[in-house]
Amino acid sequence: MVQNKDASFKFISKDHLKELFDILDFHLDFDIDPLDVEVLSTEVVVIEPSLVRPDYIIRIKNIIFMMEFESSHVGLKKKKLFKLYIAAYDYKNNDKNDSIIFFVVSTKEKSKMAEYNINDWDSFKFPIISLRELDKEKIINDIKTKMDNKDTFTNRELIELALTPIYVF
Repeated sequence: MVQNKDASFKFISKDHLKELFDILDFHLDFDIDPLDVEVLSTEVVVIEPSLVRPDYIIRIKNIIFMMEFESSHVGLKKKKLFKLYIAAYDYKNNDKNDSIIFFVVSTKEKSKMAEYNINDWDSFKFPIISLRELDKEKIINDIKTKMDNKDTFTNRELIELALTPIYVF
């Protein structure tokens, strides 16, 4: 089975979500309690003729967060696919009609709002959160130092360690 560079995020722990959102500078109006988090990433989204799994789907309280981790530019085909993710997931798996927040974490793009227009009255907007603004040299040096000293990692450092393989050097 071929794994993408960003496959590690499909297995992120509930206990690490606060740190992930902090690193991404994604602010919530509430605290994340791991007991309130339901991981939904194992649920597939049917987009004929195949089954697709978005990288990470979680429910916190009554909000569903869908995250896609991209190590390439988000072009038109990807924007269409992301809209399908949300529409298909909402139709099939969102019986409670929870709010869905979708965003992309990117190593290639600057942070911005992306938009896909189907026509003049139907558009799909979502944020792209860039990892390019993170200080990768400092992160790598801090991790190396901790490894050399056989120190334990904090939750934040574990997330940063998971981010480093998808950096573009």
